[in-house]
Amino acid sequence: MGTTLSPALVAAGRAMLRRFGAVTEVAVDERLAALVAHNPLVLPPVHAVADDGTVLIGWARLSHLDALAEACGASLGQHGAGGVLLAAWRRWGDDLPDRLLGEFSLVVHDPRRPGLWAAIDPFGVRPLFHRRIGQSTAVSDSLHVLRDLPGPALTLDEDALGDVTVMRFATDSAATIYRQVRRLPPGHLAHLADGQVTASRYWRPEGAVSPLIYRDDRDYGAHFTALFDEAVADRIVPGAPARILLSAGMDSTSVAASAARHLGGDAPRLLSAHTAVNDAYRQAEGDLARRTAEHLGIAHHDYDNTQIISGALPTGEVLVPSQPGIIPALTSMLQTAMPLAATGGTLLTGMGGDLIFSVYAPTVPDTIRADGWRAPVTLARHLALRRRLPPLGLHYLRRRLMRRQLPDLPLIIDRQFARRTHLLERLTHYAATLPDDAARKAASPFWGPILSAGATSESGLSLEVAHPFFDRRLLEFARQLPPGLLLDKRLLRLAMAARLPPEVVAMPKTTLGHTPVIERRLPQVQERHLALLDRQPALAARLFDLDNLRRSIRAPQPHNAMGLSNAEAVLWWLNQTDMWPAPPQIE
Repeated sequence: MGTTLSPALVAAGRAMLRRFGAVTEVAVDERLAALVAHNPLVLPPVHAVADDGTVLIGWARLSHLDALAEACGASLGQHGAGGVLLAAWRRWGDDLPDRLLGEFSLVVHDPRRPGLWAAIDPFGVRPLFHRRIGQSTAVSDSLHVLRDLPGPALTLDEDALGDVTVMRFATDSAATIYRQVRRLPPGHLAHLADGQVTASRYWRPEGAVSPLIYRDDRDYGAHFTALFDEAVADRIVPGAPARILLSAGMDSTSVAASAARHLGGDAPRLLSAHTAVNDAYRQAEGDLARRTAEHLGIAHHDYDNTQIISGALPTGEVLVPSQPGIIPALTSMLQTAMPLAATGGTLLTGMGGDLIFSVYAPTVPDTIRADGWRAPVTLARHLALRRRLPPLGLHYLRRRLMRRQLPDLPLIIDRQFARRTHLLERLTHYAATLPDDAARKAASPFWGPILSAGATSESGLSLEVAHPFFDRRLLEFARQLPPGLLLDKRLLRLAMAARLPPEVVAMPKTTLGHTPVIERRLPQVQERHLALLDRQPALAARLFDLDNLRRSIRAPQPHNAMGLSNAEAVLWWLNQTDMWPAPPQIE
């Protein structure tokens, strides 16, 4: 999507989208040229033009559109989603994004106000990027498109590159891997005019909250179940196939149970479960996931990812991610999704369950800040019904103080690169300012790039990835819960006890990130990484300490397995794009 773009630039964008494998929707006048990456097998973009020339275009998967239509005097049946959103914009303007429930990226040109207005949902599930090209500012939900538009050559944002190499994401939520391309941070509204972009946060989960008080834990369970079922149902396209990336854990199995309940008699036809397994945890994952699928009456498929993780680097013409972070051909999630993309639909995940049930609960100081003079009444009611006061918050304070310790810079990073980009200072600041509660964690720089990677505009697949746990209603509800219901996902187990097999509900939380396959860094993985490092060692040395990196590859330890995976993915991306950090300065 863009503003004041020449016909040649629009034509180039259209060609980029076709090459990318998406279908182009372009609305062009003297003010607005909109490039939206989408696919006919998934949700189409929303697009509407008012009589006065106001244009809205973008992508949206929203809840309660009928209620929104009624509130702004529009008809969903007559005007469609785009028309409803345009009518809502004309009524509420800048306040509209905060009224929307769901996932969206929208751009509006309003003749009454100069420039463009852009907004994305609180978690950045569908991204928006912008790039200045001469006197124009191009905006798109596809970084691939902006990267390949004609214009001055792009250069690496070395700060973002250092962050991604160490942490797999940029600590600046507006950064991309390219210095000339920026992204709109999650939960933000932006105004683009005269070559300037002014962004402001419209969703602010920072405020203190008062605890939600029920006498019986089952009341919390019923409240959560109602919200959760609505969040899952809102992400299933009526009549379209829905798939679930199913593990044996509580998060994805709960999504599967809710989806099966929503689809009812159509579940065996429209819903299927897909599990990535390997020899390290075949029984823990595959068998219990299959048992869950049988219990729900839906089809189940296993994918052995042992060979994927340890396979050869992709050759030939491959889709290189718009930013480093993963090697798609070696990612079990993508390999699972690719055969499903032929028929389109939605791919549901359980991502975000751990975030929702982060053990943070409203404290006594939170209650006082939130309720003011009514706080004594709230605290007395809490004591009467829950037989205890909310936590004092001392352990949260201790946790924050511990975070202020300086993090270690991995030995595999070149020290001169780290000094030039102030990498350690940036990581230290990020660690010291990490939030405690789930809603503020969701708004951190970590999640946006992960969630938006599943958008068709970034993946190139005819499959929209949906994450029901990333829902404002769930996050705002979780902020109010007593800590005992968050610990070990007790509330989720309580809510799903009647829907899932008992052995799944009773299974303790396990971490699959340190499986023997990853910890051992199989010999073929070590050889693959060393061969990649030797392709252009002089250029790789601008980012990595080659001696330390080689030693770490040959003698991997469990604590650095993730760092080595990051390094390999970044190195592969740099080789594929032939973009490298600047040469070191002579000191």
